[in-house]
Amino acid sequence: MPKGNLQPIGEPTIITWPENPQELRQIVEANERMSFLLAVSGELAGIRSPQEVICTAMARLRERLGAARVSVAELDEARGEAILLRESNGAGERIEVASVPLETFVTAELENRDTHSIRVPLMKAGKRVAQLSVVSTTPREWTASEKELVRRVSDIVWPALEMARAERRVTMSEERLRFAQGVARIGTWEWDPETRAAWFSDESRELLGLHEQEGTALQEEWKRNIYPKHLSQVYAMLEECTSCRVCEIEYRYQHPERGERWIFSKAGLVEHAGHRHIVGICLDVTGRRQAEEALKDVNRRKDEFLAMLAHELRNPLAPIRNAAQLLNAHSSGKPEIEWARAVIERQTKHLARLVDGLLDVSRMVSGQITLQKKPMELSEVVQDAVETSRPLIRLRKHHLTVQLPEQPVLLEADLTRLSQVISNLLNNAAKYTEEGGQIRLDATVDNGVVTLRVRDTGLGVDPQLLPHIFDLFTQAERTPDRSEGGLGIGLTLVKRLVELHGGAVEAHSEGLGSGAEFIVRLPALTGTTHSVEKAVGRVPVAAPADARSLRILVVDDNVDAADSIAMLLTMEGHQTRAVNTARAALLAVPDFKPEVVLLDIGLPEMDGYEVARRLRTQSGHRRMRLVAVTGYGQPADRRRAHAAGFDEHMVKPVEPAALQDFLRVVQSDVE
Repeated sequence: MPKGNLQPIGEPTIITWPENPQELRQIVEANERMSFLLAVSGELAGIRSPQEVICTAMARLRERLGAARVSVAELDEARGEAILLRESNGAGERIEVASVPLETFVTAELENRDTHSIRVPLMKAGKRVAQLSVVSTTPREWTASEKELVRRVSDIVWPALEMARAERRVTMSEERLRFAQGVARIGTWEWDPETRAAWFSDESRELLGLHEQEGTALQEEWKRNIYPKHLSQVYAMLEECTSCRVCEIEYRYQHPERGERWIFSKAGLVEHAGHRHIVGICLDVTGRRQAEEALKDVNRRKDEFLAMLAHELRNPLAPIRNAAQLLNAHSSGKPEIEWARAVIERQTKHLARLVDGLLDVSRMVSGQITLQKKPMELSEVVQDAVETSRPLIRLRKHHLTVQLPEQPVLLEADLTRLSQVISNLLNNAAKYTEEGGQIRLDATVDNGVVTLRVRDTGLGVDPQLLPHIFDLFTQAERTPDRSEGGLGIGLTLVKRLVELHGGAVEAHSEGLGSGAEFIVRLPALTGTTHSVEKAVGRVPVAAPADARSLRILVVDDNVDAADSIAMLLTMEGHQTRAVNTARAALLAVPDFKPEVVLLDIGLPEMDGYEVARRLRTQSGHRRMRLVAVTGYGQPADRRRAHAAGFDEHMVKPVEPAALQDFLRVVQSDVE
């Protein structure tokens, strides 16, 4: 029978020991290793902390081998550091943690590759992520059994190390979250849809000023502090979250110490092990809400200022225009006077357009632009726009080409506003194209969509400006020769007005020096059932050949405006009287018996509406025509004027031709 083999003979087992001492020593060492590992495993089995497992295993290994030190190193390439865990020599913690640069650690490893230590690496995905080291203070011939023992202990340490690393990551993540919550003042909460019970974190309790400890009392305290009309909305959000999975809300909250607050909450549905609950965060957004309200107030004040500025600018425009008309009547053919009159009239019109732009901005940002839409032909809109822009195009000697579809194209639009869109684009092309340039307006219809293209050979648009070309007060860089650069509101109005018509606008340019193209897309009316009202231009009303003069009372607190328009009307053969206060107007009517009263709305002490109402109540003045003269021209302003008893509403500066037409109608009626 071969020696060293175990042979079963019935129930007993006979062990034959090897005669070779080396084999015997290997068996003894293996048994001792196994006994040590069993003892260590038994001791570690009762330890729940992975850090304590590592510390105990290191201590037992050091004692077993009589080593000077046993350590574990975690290698983090992403952060470039090595974290060393070793037994502490002092009181308190049994383990020390130190961090060294990874490069320093690797260099030290290379320099100390001698017989002083045993190193066992932990490899993951081909990379060394940790290392167990046993170090002796003196050179030592480590046996194969000792090396095997270190390897077997490392098999015990590595799972504990992985668990410790995971716990540390979780702890660090929780600490970072708590720190972020503390800095950002964000609280967390949970709500159970089944029990309808709520839980609040410490951060939430501090943020919401909750003092009750837990349970129903805590939830009731929270509910009491929510404004009543918002409480139902909060619970509706929670119920909605069970189906929509993610919801949010802002609600008013009465904090017991800090007063009224605004709380933002966002929540999501979490399902685990068959149980559903709502998890959310809460944040005090009172500062943001207050800033928003302050910004709205600033914007409101700005809009009021723009409206008032535009209104006040209209007042001096009227006497300037009237003075230009007087110069026209007394020029006697002198070129110098005619030139001066033309300059004044041209610049007055330009200033009036700027004022209209300011008013449009005020209406646009406050959402007060209203459209009077009705079916109309595209050709009418284009014709009106081209007539508006033609003076500027001629002034700059441009060549304009207009191409429209041969068949009539119907739109549902506000003629004035849609014409303003096209004229703004044409004016923009004229202003930013050098003299003698080409401007083209093309219109096509495809699949119920009208496409308008305005192209020019002008300066083009800088690529950095192009994304912001429709922003308010945005302008390209202006050169001194482009004196009509405007206020940077025309394209903003274009975009807003096109959107109000249910369309869209876009801008294209290959860059500076390459011209620009603006494309407007609008829905077309289909079918033939729409009745189209043709736009009829203003046709002057002819006065009767023997039309007599009218008695006209001019009421305006602006003395120059009142005197200049009275002088113009006197030159037309009418009898006029100018007064500057509401009281003077009421006193002048019984004596002067005017047939027409041009009445400024913005009078001091008593506005024009009240003056009109009082004049209408006086007997004997029923046939007197009242004309409201004002800087406000919105539909609401016109309705208010007619409700006060006015027969006509005219916006400053009054167009002389429009006033003459009205007076001719009055002359026809009184004959």
